[in-house]
Amino acid sequence: MANGIYKITEDFEKALADYTGAKYAITLDNLSNGLFLALYYEHYVNKSIKTDTITIPNRTYPSVPCEIIHAGLKVGWKPVDGETLTGAYPLEGSNVWDSALTFTADMYVPKSHMCVSFTGPYKHFKLSKGGAILTDDLKAYHWFKRARYSGRR
Repeated sequence: MANGIYKITEDFEKALADYTGAKYAITLDNLSNGLFLALYYEHYVNKSIKTDTITIPNRTYPSVPCEIIHAGLKVGWKPVDGETLTGAYPLEGSNVWDSALTFTADMYVPKSHMCVSFTGPYKHFKLSKGGAILTDDLKAYHWFKRARYSGRR
């Protein structure tokens, strides 16, 4: 049984990747940690972020700017009309996407780190708690898998 929980997680991640069109899916405790890990990876590990400011819509959830700051970056605001956004959007200046309210077949945007959420009453895929990072980058996949356990194997 010791390996059973790992096999269940691997099977779920494989099914999630297949459904969304991503090559890899890394499950996490929530979307906020996914945003932090993806931004941290791009900023400090991969060094693909070429700016110190990540621009996001001014109508989003509080955790999004908090994770940008937590990853050592600054927040830029982009005005949007109407209500809080209801769909996937890029965190401009990075390859990270906030997909908290989007969960559809073949949704994955190539060469991105799309962060999805399973937490909350308004989510399409209700697991009560959880999230994932979708990616097609093998190096990032291995880094995310280790980072989700605070660097432990």
